[in-house]
Amino acid sequence: MLFDVKMTEESLADLSSSMGVAGIPATSGARVVFNGCVRNHDGGQGVTHLIYSAHPEAEKFLVKAVRDAIQIALSEGEDAVSVEGTGGSAESLDAVFVRHRIGRLEIGETALLVVVDAPHRAAAFNVSAEIVDQIKAQVPIWKDQYFSNGSNHWSNCP
Repeated sequence: MLFDVKMTEESLADLSSSMGVAGIPATSGARVVFNGCVRNHDGGQGVTHLIYSAHPEAEKFLVKAVRDAIQIALSEGEDAVSVEGTGGSAESLDAVFVRHRIGRLEIGETALLVVVDAPHRAAAFNVSAEIVDQIKAQVPIWKDQYFSNGSNHWSNCP
């Protein structure tokens, strides 16, 4: 199974547009792409941009969160998965690709890109959703959101 998980300051625009159709393994019957974008509002206020900051070792937490998500999502169903020594069958997934942005992001930019390839759609959908949930729960990434009224607000801070 391809497992490619990273944090980056680089734009994900080119990846986001190509991941819908490019490079699907021949063994995959399904590809789920989650493209989490910066929206122009939050809590009834207009948003102009945001800045993601992260713990220096956040990428290690990101990798762990994705591995945990795979185990959680696939241990609950008929599918099981092997992620380098975690047990189960490697046939449930073909590829997992995750990128999380840090730095300044403008409205409409991709903040989180999750791509899951699997022989069957159920595993791809379940793993993709669980990856997003586990990243939000485990990874020390903080969002400073800037509003159209000139104020800003930190969220996801401990």
